[in-house]
Amino acid sequence: GLADKVTRRLSELDPGLPALITDYAFGDVVGRPGLDLKTREMLTVASLVTLGNAMPQLELHMRGALNTGVTPEELLEIVIQMAVYAGVPACMNGLTAYRAAMAATGHTLPGLKGEDALARLSLLQPAARRRAHFRARLRSIPPLTWEAGAFRRS
Repeated sequence: GLADKVTRRLSELDPGLPALITDYAFGDVVGRPGLDLKTREMLTVASLVTLGNAMPQLELHMRGALNTGVTPEELLEIVIQMAVYAGVPACMNGLTAYRAAMAATGHTLPGLKGEDALARLSLLQPAARRRAHFRARLRSIPPLTWEAGAFRRS
């Protein structure tokens, strides 16, 4: 697969390079306690979308996220959320990687399923309807109060 291709290409440069990179990234960082692998993959995808210039790595980690239990809908929402923080061009690059990851793993795009989830959740809705939906969601969240040096839900 893609991981084998990356390892092979790194070995062409230096036989010890694949081990150096994988031992650090996967052994020392990803293997740490504190976050499960699904959460780590979701964070990695968000980070790679914001970079905007790591398409092969983004697609690889999107596939990894799907393998750890992230749903196609969750993955799409991660990419869409990054439009706010990384900009629309980075989001569009993320959507390209998303399509490739869906195709590579045999998943159906959410907008092509029975319910038109993409039209319901995406930037394709009229702005006023999205804002009303967001305001309604905000109203359902209990307010925060400051108690004993920390924010708490009322």
